[in-house]
Amino acid sequence: MIYPFDIFQAETEGSVRWFEAAENLEGAKARVQELALRSPGEYIILNQKTGDKLVINSDAVDGAPA
Repeated sequence: MIYPFDIFQAETEGSVRWFEAAENLEGAKARVQELALRSPGEYIILNQKTGDKLVINSDAVDGAPA
């Protein structure tokens, strides 16, 4: 099965790094919270079906280092 939500992290030089895909938006958000605890930064969740993007800054994630 191909999951529709891709998780990326924005890198300093303007590129993005793909991490994994998620089955639903809630799962993608939860995974971003886990990733942000280990690697702070800006994350992007891309909905492959609609093209919508959700940008999450790790400063906004509960428990993430500042």
